[in-house]
Amino acid sequence: MSEYLKKPLLMIIGLLICLGMLRLGVWQLDRADEKQMLLDQVQDRAQQKPVDLSSIVGILDAANTQNYRFKSVVVTGRYAPNSSVYIDNKVVNSKVGYTVLTPLQVVDTPWWIMVDRGWLSAGLDRANLPPFKTDRSAHQLNGRLNLLPPKPPLWDDDYPVADGALWQYFSIAEYTAQTQLQLLPMVLELAPETTIEVDPQLIRRWAKIDDQWVAKHHGYAVQWFAMAAAFLIACVVLIVRTKTK
Repeated sequence: MSEYLKKPLLMIIGLLICLGMLRLGVWQLDRADEKQMLLDQVQDRAQQKPVDLSSIVGILDAANTQNYRFKSVVVTGRYAPNSSVYIDNKVVNSKVGYTVLTPLQVVDTPWWIMVDRGWLSAGLDRANLPPFKTDRSAHQLNGRLNLLPPKPPLWDDDYPVADGALWQYFSIAEYTAQTQLQLLPMVLELAPETTIEVDPQLIRRWAKIDDQWVAKHHGYAVQWFAMAAAFLIACVVLIVRTKTK
């Protein structure tokens, strides 16, 4: 390639790389804005008085789950312990385990809700699922509503979601088809301080959502913008030096 064509081509490539870095910086700022909105939502709804879940089951559907995300609720009901599922590959304190979900029927309604009862260590024997205790009597539970986790990135739908009680992720459609339960489209995360009927092996921790959760994206944005500026300066210096030769 002639020198006449090489220099403009290098300038174009450099400009594209610089624009890519700037775009990544803007994307990080967008992510920060999204998480700031989520943080505001968490803090606002944490201050609100809990509502009885039975009073909103008729209006809670897939179209308005965002309106109730992180909403504090109380619910009275009974578990269906034989319908519990283990969500695989959940890590706590560098240990592999499962998130345990058990359906609970909301009192005086035909509706059920999956209750996130916490994390359970897999132990040394991955061939057998670890047991846990479930009280079949009626309880009043405290917690907050959250979205059901999405399927893992790049999940291949040709693979089975579930193998008995062991699930790779929770699919409400597949679970409903298997159990015929009338399931609400959200999960109830038990409050960490809940002590009623809880097996001591189950560890409950809500995902930490605070200012640092937002600040890290601002930090990433600054890094991308600084890299773009440094790269642009380096390109300009290289072009000037080339012209002076």
